[in-house]
Amino acid sequence: LGYTLLYNAVGGVLQARGLNAHLGWLHVPGSRHLALASDLMECYRAYVVDATLLHLLHAGDLDPADHRCDDGQCQLGPETVRSFTRAIEARFNAVQQHPQCGTPMDLRRIIDRDVLSLITSLRTGDPADFSPTRWR
Repeated sequence: LGYTLLYNAVGGVLQARGLNAHLGWLHVPGSRHLALASDLMECYRAYVVDATLLHLLHAGDLDPADHRCDDGQCQLGPETVRSFTRAIEARFNAVQQHPQCGTPMDLRRIIDRDVLSLITSLRTGDPADFSPTRWR
């Protein structure tokens, strides 16, 4: 669920900036798969999704009783989906200092900054012009 939310956020920024998000380098493009969104979201997976999930687990905010498993298939309960979605959205909206430039911005602005860096690299033809966010 978290990776899907992140994938859609990155895909939206790519498309808003006019890039063809179906073409990527690391992931195989498909008719509906935004390969470039999958490529770029790698920079954020641990920082956004994994850290949020670990925080919710450690805080006891996810109730194992809210999950169902039938015939080997597990499903998140509605309260877990709501809690996790709220937490991810809060992570997206939290203003923080960008790790490299120090400018305060929310995660969507950080993603947009990385997309603009990619666009610069594509225009100049120099891969060194692309500098994605490094978290630590």
